[in-house]
Amino acid sequence: MKKFLLIYHTESMPANMPAPTPEQMKTMMDTWMAWSGKLGTGIVDLGNPLNPSAQRISPQGTLSISSTETGYSMIQADDMASAVKMMEGHPLLHQPGATIVIHEVTPMPGM
Repeated sequence: MKKFLLIYHTESMPANMPAPTPEQMKTMMDTWMAWSGKLGTGIVDLGNPLNPSAQRISPQGTLSISSTETGYSMIQADDMASAVKMMEGHPLLHQPGATIVIHEVTPMPGM
């Protein structure tokens, strides 16, 4: 099995948007758990949300940025086509403007 890193991208939310209610949070979590439950052992790490405030580090220094990467998960599948198929019904894809980028993880020899 190969591992794949899913990077979630969403459009930025307005700063004045109210926080979800506990009922809305439960509904969101239920949809995530239903999706991940269908994948069984295909889920390596369900992941977490990412704060849009980030630091970009380069040889020139550090820059504060606002990122569209809003979360991640790690899955395992036989190949990229299988990983893509596993995205069917993913709860994030019900959000307008949301996308998922899938990267195959390249194992390092000897690690």
